[in-house]
Amino acid sequence: MKQSQGVAGFTHDNNVTYITLDRKKEHRVILSHQKPTTPYLIDANGWVEKVTYKLNKYHFLLQANMPLEANFYLPSNCTVVVEKGIKTKKDGEKLSILAHRKQGGNIVFTCQ
Repeated sequence: MKQSQGVAGFTHDNNVTYITLDRKKEHRVILSHQKPTTPYLIDANGWVEKVTYKLNKYHFLLQANMPLEANFYLPSNCTVVVEKGIKTKKDGEKLSILAHRKQGGNIVFTCQ
């Protein structure tokens, strides 16, 4: 994931891998059999406007036509900062995001 460009995340379902891309015109997808060491989007009820990585910070700009709900993989070496009005719930390596009134938001992960 770290070497990919424009890739927000992925999920496996019935021996199929689904990849979530941002709205850029060009993407670079690098696959690996190793467990990811960076945060990624598992699923959401909206779409990804933009995903960027710079200086150990991962920025996900998500939009939705309703209050945003999203699930991320959160490695133990990462922390998350969300905008006001967005709630988070952590369950192991899964981070759930819920925006009660907002129809999107910027989620930032900082990793060591």
